[in-house]
Amino acid sequence: MLTTALAAAIVLLLAPVLATVLIVDDWSRDLTTNTATTSAESADPGLRPLQTEASAEQLADALRSFANQNGAWELVESSGNSHKLVRTTGLLRFKDDVVMTFSATDNGLLVEASSGSRVGKGDLGQNPRNLKELLSGLSERLPVVSTGS
Repeated sequence: MLTTALAAAIVLLLAPVLATVLIVDDWSRDLTTNTATTSAESADPGLRPLQTEASAEQLADALRSFANQNGAWELVESSGNSHKLVRTTGLLRFKDDVVMTFSATDNGLLVEASSGSRVGKGDLGQNPRNLKELLSGLSERLPVVSTGS
């Protein structure tokens, strides 16, 4: 009985450590940085801007649809070529501010985004995950020409 209780206590203590080890992609970045931005030069294709043939109205509709269908996301402001969202993490309910902007190009719109944590020195990779989730959700709803510029 004591052994089972001790084993359960050890598992409960180690579970958060194991969960952290599994979600951190880049230890040199994720413990010291609490922002992320899309970039055409990003080595990660999921963090490159989207080029879409959609109109500004279609982009806004896709963004509203994405936020409405994903409970962790809230569209808080839309103004011109900028949209502000808040993404709330699951367990600890931290809030990250995400700004998505777009600019007109010869092929339609170039969609870029940035994400920043409101608290903390490092984000354990949450801000890059926010951007990937947002851009992936938009890609599913829009005619995407490419990622990057």
